[in-house]
Amino acid sequence: MSRSVWLSTARGSSMPPWERAWCRLPWRRRSGGISWQSPWKGIRRRWLISIFPSARRNASTAPFFQNGTNQDEEDRYIDHLVKDIEMGADSPRLSSAPIQAVFIGGGTPASLSPENAGRLLSTIQRCLPLANDYELTFEGRVHDLVPEKMDVWFRNGVNRMSLGVQSFDTKVRQAVGRIDDGETVFSHLQELLSYNQCAVVIDLMYGLPYQTMDVWHKDVETLVESGIDGADLYQLNVFEHSDLNLAIQRGKLPPAAPTQVQSAMFSFGKNYLDAQGIQAPQFLPLGKEQQGAEPLQYAGPLRYAPLPLWLRGWRPCRRSFHHARPQASGL
Repeated sequence: MSRSVWLSTARGSSMPPWERAWCRLPWRRRSGGISWQSPWKGIRRRWLISIFPSARRNASTAPFFQNGTNQDEEDRYIDHLVKDIEMGADSPRLSSAPIQAVFIGGGTPASLSPENAGRLLSTIQRCLPLANDYELTFEGRVHDLVPEKMDVWFRNGVNRMSLGVQSFDTKVRQAVGRIDDGETVFSHLQELLSYNQCAVVIDLMYGLPYQTMDVWHKDVETLVESGIDGADLYQLNVFEHSDLNLAIQRGKLPPAAPTQVQSAMFSFGKNYLDAQGIQAPQFLPLGKEQQGAEPLQYAGPLRYAPLPLWLRGWRPCRRSFHHARPQASGL
């Protein structure tokens, strides 16, 4: 049996809603008080999800951006998050069984200062019952791949990086608010790979403004050339109130690719990667144990997972990649 563990600092409480509800169930009450039986009893496989609620810069394709990075606020947030982990370390939901995977997403946790990243990661190592084959994912931007940060991440147990690249084309990247040009992105990825300390997974997006079919072909070819371990191929969805939609409506950017073009882009990406011997992963259903299943830590040739943008997020599964069926439109 498997279960995800939610970690939050909202209102100073780290107990998730379903655990509070469990405590209040009438049939758990006995005369003389409340008998609480842990919902985590018997759980054998667990994942910890932690969300860092800010990013240094808003990319126009991100529909959920809320907070820019502020150092004082970042320091306070990490103070509270570290306290939450320490206070909850002995609770049944954290201590009752080994934790197979930790996913630190956002926002952009890679934008944390080296000091704060070290505080958070060392607390996880010190307080949580990590399995001996655990996977610890850190989500971020290529712009944050600098030695003073990477040294801290790998010294404190990060063994999987998930990075939002979107495109290797400089014009496309800058149109949607990305900082680095394509050559810098490729160079930073090579530096990350040179550490030989983690699996590297990136996001590529198809249908972006200025992303012609030729540009998309080059993006997919560069993906393979980069030597990274895995990728998600995302269909662009233009959300009504997003910065991207506003820029398109004002004529500052050309429209995103229509559905028919996006479908052709997806087909090219799939067929090209298939021709290179790169496989789309197959996933086990949530909660199902299977003899001989692959471990969490990915090792092997590049794999990719096609999915629409709105499905982006942590999927509790036994491998290192997200997966979802494309929408009915064929994307």
